[in-house]
Amino acid sequence: MERKKLFIILAVVALLVTTLFPFPASAAGTVKWNVKNASTEKVTIRLWGPATYSLDAKKNGASKFDVVPGKYNYSMKVCGATINGEIEIARAAKPFKIPKCASLIVNNQTGGGMTINLTGPASYNLSFSSGKTTKTVLSGSYSYTAYGCGGSSMSGKIVVKGKKNWTFWCN
Repeated sequence: MERKKLFIILAVVALLVTTLFPFPASAAGTVKWNVKNASTEKVTIRLWGPATYSLDAKKNGASKFDVVPGKYNYSMKVCGATINGEIEIARAAKPFKIPKCASLIVNNQTGGGMTINLTGPASYNLSFSSGKTTKTVLSGSYSYTAYGCGGSSMSGKIVVKGKKNWTFWCN
């Protein structure tokens, strides 16, 4: 009878310990997730799904992480924008790519403040005072609307790669 009580007590303690302090996923239950970061900054990727992770991808390079396979939601901040999405992580999956950043150099010669709204790989609402200002954005093609000159606006398309110089003035 004493052995039976001891066994029950040990089983209950083991159940409590594993519930309160779960063991991390074993290496056998994970896959290598390859991340290629083309940006010039370290990027923290937050994953939630079958497991929850906060992973730091090194700048300008490749990183590998042991991750439980499955479908995840992700969030990361890169080039001044927050990017959210879904991803399926499985064995032999294509590397996850973090895009390049670009420098948008605005020379505001309007005599006052101005704003530029960009919509493309990410959305930005950027403010500029007089003179030259550099902002970091995701590299790519954007639709834009620029506001300044006492309420005037202009719209169009722009490609921002590497460094893009852009000058504004009022007529």
